Amino acid sequence: MLRSFKRSLQNNGPFVRWWILACAMMTVVSGVFLAGGARFLSENDSTGLSWVIVAILASGSAYYGVRLYKGENLGQGVMDYLSELCTSLGLLGTVIGLIVMISEAFGNLNIEDPESLKSSLVAMSSGIGTALTTTLVGLTSSILLGLQKRFFEIKWV
Repeated sequence: MLRSFKRSLQNNGPFVRWWILACAMMTVVSGVFLAGGARFLSENDSTGLSWVIVAILASGSAYYGVRLYKGENLGQGVMDYLSELCTSLGLLGTVIGLIVMISEAFGNLNIEDPESLKSSLVAMSSGIGTALTTTLVGLTSSILLGLQKRFFEIKWV
């Protein structure tokens, strides 16, 4: 049994390494989602960009695994593009969140009315929540895609 595993690793070692890395990533991401991460994204990202970024991470990882399984050229440019796309979408969410924060918080502000101040603070927290959440998800996804790419650039003995 050990010999057959060793032989399959030699025959398709890159795919096996990807599978191990993908399983580790899926375990961590699943743990985060089970611990309330999905609710956190839904509550704190009013744009929904975080879900798009997570879908890009999953699609990019699957694309990489399929290419490795087939023994094809890995398409490093595609992984670079997807990694940069995650970062860019995260930053786009940051800008949108800040715009929402400024426009909604200060648009109807009346400093003499306590209810107006309260609604402005709620709007500010919603905007900054979107900004920070999309940045976090975008950068994390970019790092994970970049890690996969780098993991296969290393020469293994």
